[in-house]
Amino acid sequence: MKAVSAQTMRALDAETIRSGVFDGFQLMLHAGEAAAQEILRSFPCARKYIILAGKGNNGGDGSVVAARLAENGRCVGFFLTCDPGELSGDALTAFRNLPSSISVRRNLTPDDFGPDCLIVDALLGTGFSGSPRDPAASWIRLVNSSGCPVVSLDLPSGLNADDGSTPGEAVRADLTVSFELPKAGLFLGNGPNLSGRIRVPKIGIPRSLTDVAPALFRIASQEDALPFLGREVADTYKNQRGHVLVVGGSRDYSGAPFLAGEAALRTGAGLVSAAVPDCAQSGGSLPHALMIRRFKSEDGYFPFSAADPAGLTQLLGKADAAVIGPGLGAVPALDPLISFVLEQEKTLILDADALNRIAASPDLREKLCARRPKSTVLTPHKGEMARLLRAFRTPENEDPVDNACRLARLTGAVVVGKGPHSVIASPEGSFSRNLSGCTALATAGSGDVLSGMIAALAASPVVRTGERTIEQAVSAAVFLHGLTGELCAPPPLSGRDTTADDLIRMIPQALRSVSPFA
Repeated sequence: MKAVSAQTMRALDAETIRSGVFDGFQLMLHAGEAAAQEILRSFPCARKYIILAGKGNNGGDGSVVAARLAENGRCVGFFLTCDPGELSGDALTAFRNLPSSISVRRNLTPDDFGPDCLIVDALLGTGFSGSPRDPAASWIRLVNSSGCPVVSLDLPSGLNADDGSTPGEAVRADLTVSFELPKAGLFLGNGPNLSGRIRVPKIGIPRSLTDVAPALFRIASQEDALPFLGREVADTYKNQRGHVLVVGGSRDYSGAPFLAGEAALRTGAGLVSAAVPDCAQSGGSLPHALMIRRFKSEDGYFPFSAADPAGLTQLLGKADAAVIGPGLGAVPALDPLISFVLEQEKTLILDADALNRIAASPDLREKLCARRPKSTVLTPHKGEMARLLRAFRTPENEDPVDNACRLARLTGAVVVGKGPHSVIASPEGSFSRNLSGCTALATAGSGDVLSGMIAALAASPVVRTGERTIEQAVSAAVFLHGLTGELCAPPPLSGRDTTADDLIRMIPQALRSVSPFA
């Protein structure tokens, strides 16, 4: 999927209208109807739906949403920032089609928001730039202080569609319905903090136009996951699905490698082995299919000197992809183990303490950079990213895209900069942002689950045969991981009660929601 500029989206709308496929009002109908369906699906229990509309086409989309909600028997309040006489074109047509049961008001007060209300933000669309003026500015302040869930149409009002800047007031949405293609500003600057979850329904613009439209960058979406979940041949067997090895665990963090291993199994790996120190006890029920190899520990860790080198070499030799780091412990005694693994000609996913030890050791950084380009995946969260960049003598900044791209270029690895709409960066400088995800992922062990999912897809047959690349496997896994979080906590839930075990339990549902062959 592409992230596009406001200008590109306007050009696509205009070309669709010029070609006679649909006229402008039909596109508005498609957009409003798609948004209404998403609103009813995501917020079915709202007592009242408050539509806030401006005088442009975004307000026209809001009029269509209001009409469709009313037709579905919902209580709708409609507020317009301008006099109806100021409306024109398709926005005026949509306004005139409002059912008579919907009264139109010009003044918005805090008393208009009550318990179980949902606010639909249709104030300012992609054509707006600069700082909102009253009454839109004051309405935005009321929205943000209301305590009600908010759905924005196309993008949160006040957010720049191209760069995510907010010169003035801007709506903080829980869900943004962005039509046909997502706007770049949703993923840049303040966009990730304002847009909430993002849905991108099609509204009828021909694919012949969207396929050639210029992209500002790519978005990891369902389209990326689909090729990894296609129909399998009848004689498929476990080795064809790939073998994943997880190396990690310590006395203090015994569960992390098992989370990664179970996630790899649930994502489709045919075989998963976990190499752990004998002090790393699972403390709970594990899949019987997870093959556990315990190595003698020293002081509660997995130092290489106490391991059976031949045994670890054998495990690495059988694996198609290996995860190194979950729960390993950030102690210098582990450096020989990490060094040994970095020397192997194997697809590696480095996470957690493996990243911390690389940040602390010049020798490990040298070995990381000497590996074959794109044979390594790094998955740092914000703190780990800062430590790695400082170790490479390049300062961290507030731009997650720039940080991930610089680390990828320095190391030759594919980098997942974890966070809202995670960044997937390649050594060549290209990047994508993830479409899925929510705050349910902000829980201990979530990153271990992601590492296992990445390894499963990196070891999959479509990668081993060259049909798909490691980078594509990473994009697909990051999207699916985000989807598990969304399934654990449907909007507007935050997912505060979600655990990493919950994420794993949702992996099968996430796969099936993408492909009927999952």
